[in-house]
Amino acid sequence: PALCARSGSKLIVLTPRKDLTKYVLRSTLSKRVFPNLRQVQIHIPSIVEAFQHSDSEYVITSLHGHMRGSETALRTMSIWGSNVTTSSLYEDYKGLFDFTSCGVAKRDPSNMSVVEERELVRLSSDGSLSMQTFNRNRAAELSLIIAHIIENRWVDNWVPIGETHND
Repeated sequence: PALCARSGSKLIVLTPRKDLTKYVLRSTLSKRVFPNLRQVQIHIPSIVEAFQHSDSEYVITSLHGHMRGSETALRTMSIWGSNVTTSSLYEDYKGLFDFTSCGVAKRDPSNMSVVEERELVRLSSDGSLSMQTFNRNRAAELSLIIAHIIENRWVDNWVPIGETHND
């Protein structure tokens, strides 16, 4: 099954696997929707920077990144936790990695360092997202996160700056 959510010029396609989403976009939607849809990049470093502040509504629960430079002994790093940007490991090594995906959870307003629930969504720089479970509540929360990301222009621009839409 493929689930689609649309708002104005934006469309989210959810399938059990990333390759199925690409297939649906390529074989079905691109033949029936004009102008053709395009995948947008998500700016993971901007999201990580914003969500690490204590006044953010969300926290980063996981990070995956590639080592910068020519170092061959260590090429990738993945870290998980309730709020990985508060860890000493992240602080000590964040400048050495280009992070390509991150997990996001809602911050508990009563205790700013602890997350309310487990990870809601994992975002990737290629524009894909993944979730462990999906139901009506998670769909609503996903919509809020995506709206927050779009509002802050942490995705490739497809609407020129200055032009706004209420969708």
